[in-house]
Amino acid sequence: MYFRSQKTPVRLGFSTWGFEGDLVEAASIISKYFPVVEVFVRSLSHLNKIDVYGLKKLSVSYSVHAPEQASLTLPDEDGLKKSIKALQASIELAYVLDSDIVVFHSGRNYGEGSFERLVYALKKCCSTAESYGVYLCLENGWGRGLVHTLEQIRRVLDEVGSDYLKATLDTGHCFIAGIDPLKEYENNYDIVFEIHLHSNYGNSDDHLLPHVGLLDLEGLVDILQGKMFNRYVVLEVKTGKNPEEFIAYAKEELERYFV
Repeated sequence: MYFRSQKTPVRLGFSTWGFEGDLVEAASIISKYFPVVEVFVRSLSHLNKIDVYGLKKLSVSYSVHAPEQASLTLPDEDGLKKSIKALQASIELAYVLDSDIVVFHSGRNYGEGSFERLVYALKKCCSTAESYGVYLCLENGWGRGLVHTLEQIRRVLDEVGSDYLKATLDTGHCFIAGIDPLKEYENNYDIVFEIHLHSNYGNSDDHLLPHVGLLDLEGLVDILQGKMFNRYVVLEVKTGKNPEEFIAYAKEELERYFV
C-alpha cells in the first residue's frame, strides 16, 4: 500500500494494541490486510510468554512495542533496573522476529532527576540495541509522561548520543498535548523513524481511525510524501467486537489516502 502519486516505500501496519486474546491470532488476522504487524507487549510478564514460533510463521514484517510498565524514569532503583531489562528483552524479541524497531514510552515525570534517569537508562539500552542492530524509538506522550514533544525527544537523543535512538510520532497524543502533529513532523522529520496513526477530538486518547476526529489525514499524507518518509506507519486503533471486519474496513478507508 503506497502513497497516491509517488511510490514512496512507506508501509502501513496495524498494531495488536486494540485486540484482546491470543497474540498470534491477532497477528494472523492483521496479516491478511496489512504487511506490517506491531506486536504490543501488554506487560512485563507477557514478554516471556510470547509465541515467537507462531509469529514467525506469518509472512509479515514486525515492529515491537515494549511494555508500557517499563518506565525509564523511576526513582526506585530496583524498578528502574527491571524496566531497563524489559526494554532490553524487547530488543531481543525484535531481533528474533527479524525486526529493527522497538517503540517505547519514557515513563512518568517524577520531577527532579527524571530526565537524567531516562538518559542513564537509554545509554544502557542503546548499547544492547546497537549490538542487535535494532532501533529504539521513543514515543511522544501526554499528561504525566516526561516527554510530550519531538523537541523534547530530540534533547534526549542529543544527550544519549546513539545512532540507534530515534523517535516515534504518535498523532493522537499530539492533540491531547495541544500540538499539531503535521507541524510537529515537518519541524522534526529527521528524527522520526515510525509513526503511530490514530485520531481523537483532543479530550481523551480515543485511538480512533485517522480519517475521523481532528487529524488532517490527507495533509499528513502529503507532508510524508514530500519528505520521502520511508518507514512504518502503524495504525494503533480500537478494533471493537469484530476485529477482522473492522480491519478490512480500515484498510478500505485508508486506500482513499494511500495507494
